[in-house]
Amino acid sequence: MRVWTNVFVSICLVAVSASSVHADLIAGNFGPGDSYQTGGGNSWGVGYDFSVPPSYYSIAVAFTNTSSTTYSLDQFRFAANYYSGTNSLTATFYGGSSDLNSATLLESFTFSAPTPYDQYIYVASSTVHPWLLPGETYFITLSVPQDSETLWGWQFNDQGQTGGWLTQINSDPWYELTYVTPVFDVHASPVPEPSTLIMFSLLMVTLGTVGACSRRKQTVSA
Repeated sequence: MRVWTNVFVSICLVAVSASSVHADLIAGNFGPGDSYQTGGGNSWGVGYDFSVPPSYYSIAVAFTNTSSTTYSLDQFRFAANYYSGTNSLTATFYGGSSDLNSATLLESFTFSAPTPYDQYIYVASSTVHPWLLPGETYFITLSVPQDSETLWGWQFNDQGQTGGWLTQINSDPWYELTYVTPVFDVHASPVPEPSTLIMFSLLMVTLGTVGACSRRKQTVSA
């Protein structure tokens, strides 16, 4: 019995190992070596625009899971530049609708810049790991507190990509623009197939049964 149990456990471990998750690039427009357009003039303003009356701009990018695979979000990245005001930037991840105005907030992150006037790549590592379904559209938004003269910049991509991004003025509806796209990328891991999950569950049950039998045997022998 022990031999067949060991064989079964070995087969399960091989199956689970073979299907272990790995992060894939789902969408993005960073260039080679994570390149993007640098400089203060090569970004879309996020925050205060110093107009009269003042307005606050939020920026978003959209992407679609074009594969037939369901993924679990690992992280998304973007390059940004902090200029003035409160050193705080909110990055949010939305899904559930192809229209950002009716999409559902899935996860939120807050960043601060190490230094002003310098570009950095910011990494939002997911703790919720929402699923990215085939054919579904998702959004990454950047916004700042609307209580000061806070201004950040979301850097342009350097790959010639345009469109696929949106802006919001104050609390007005989001609307799409067709100019150069802010730089970003999204990494996610494939969700294991149901058959793999079943195999893994059987493995756990088997290990539990073997452990219980072993404990009972030790009790009888003692």
